[in-house]
Amino acid sequence: SSMALYPPCPCNPHGPKPRSRLLPPTPAPHPSRVDRFKGVPSGRGLRLLESKKPPPRAAAKAGPAPTRAEPDPPLLCAHCLHPVTRESERIAVDGRHAHTRFNPAGVVFHFGAFARAEGARVEGPPVEEASWFSGCAWAYAFCAMCGAHLGWHFRGAQDFFGLVLERLRAPGGPGLG
Repeated sequence: SSMALYPPCPCNPHGPKPRSRLLPPTPAPHPSRVDRFKGVPSGRGLRLLESKKPPPRAAAKAGPAPTRAEPDPPLLCAHCLHPVTRESERIAVDGRHAHTRFNPAGVVFHFGAFARAEGARVEGPPVEEASWFSGCAWAYAFCAMCGAHLGWHFRGAQDFFGLVLERLRAPGGPGLG
């Protein structure tokens, strides 16, 4: 048949959507999804939302150098508190750590790039279609403890995890998103 289905995604409550093999533009997101993101243009296809850059950091104050290394806190699954990755695993992909993208179903994700996520379980075959990063195929990444969808593993031109920041938290702190 000339129609294929998107791989099922636990984040899409409406189930898989049909699409042609040529990947036509996806329909505009439902207005309720766009209203939460004022100023986001509606339209067809995947969209990149420009994130505001954080304010510049203040210059370091003169003083004695720390005598020991700062701890490398783990980042936990916000659902079950299982360690997923570490602060030191944050990396820049396409020039920045944090990215905000629409999936083909119109769901918006704000995620960060991480070199490794030892507490994540990658499932499914790598998919090249509808990838947000040129030359990279993606597969789902779930919490290895509770199975919550945490994001995706990208491999190809670069290998990294794209983890939804609101689904991670620092120990004793709120979610990162």
